[in-house]
Amino acid sequence: MILSALEVFSAPFPKFRLGRDGDGGYIVSDMPGQYDMFLSGGINDDISFEEAFLEKYPDVPCVAYDGTINKLPDTKYPIQFVRENINHMNNLSEIINQYSNIFVKMDIETWEYPWLSSLSHKQLSNIKQLVIEIHFLHEDPERRWPIINKLKETHHLVHIHGNNACGITDQGIPHVIECTYIRKDGISLPHNKEPFPIDIDIKNDISKPQYVLKGYPFTVKRLVCIMAQARTHELTWSQFKKNVLDELDADLALCIGDSYQRSDGKIVGELQSDQDNPFFQNVLFVGYPVPRFPVRSFSFLC
Repeated sequence: MILSALEVFSAPFPKFRLGRDGDGGYIVSDMPGQYDMFLSGGINDDISFEEAFLEKYPDVPCVAYDGTINKLPDTKYPIQFVRENINHMNNLSEIINQYSNIFVKMDIETWEYPWLSSLSHKQLSNIKQLVIEIHFLHEDPERRWPIINKLKETHHLVHIHGNNACGITDQGIPHVIECTYIRKDGISLPHNKEPFPIDIDIKNDISKPQYVLKGYPFTVKRLVCIMAQARTHELTWSQFKKNVLDELDADLALCIGDSYQRSDGKIVGELQSDQDNPFFQNVLFVGYPVPRFPVRSFSFLC
């Protein structure tokens, strides 16, 4: 199980929901720029997402695939229908190769694994945004988790919602999860810190409670521990904050001894007040005293 495959990042753009209430709707990131193609896999009897998308983006051509139905539900929107299922043999590579800013919606009942596995890095990079329902990672973890992890090469996962109609593992991973991915485009994003669902998420099954997703990998926060001293902060704090705490988007913990001024290990001055020390002003956790054998103690804490 590669939990890091589902690390969620803080979305840089607003989110909105498209599609009907309950099952069939997805959270979309309001990315700047245009889409040049909309590909939809898995329709059944519901085209509410496709219709809502085309209402918002009327100039984007749409092709919908589903080999389990004979025709689309009636609609006023220009949706081209292809009566085929998507998988590793019919992976849409021909059409994906022709466009560079594709929006993809995919709900193909575990066929997402062979489909994703069959696409190259370049083909995945042509997908600007992907909303996808991921099914039953726990049933074949050695094969399925690495495939989902592959998406991290090209995309950031910026939203996740557990389908509350399908169960959840003892590790807190819903059996079926709705995910929103945006192409990285060279952008580095901080990890998400807020639990899911959010206010615009809607239950798949209104008779059951939502699955609350928090803690790793859904919410990620780094902690930097200083196991030394916090003296001479006038020289160290600004660069430490800039190059460590800010760079890692981390909280600070201090596991230190006293604040006496020392030289060669000997006390040479008075006990310094921590009140004006920015290390103490910005600390989240603090512990005294420093362990006698810090490396050994740190290994124990880990």
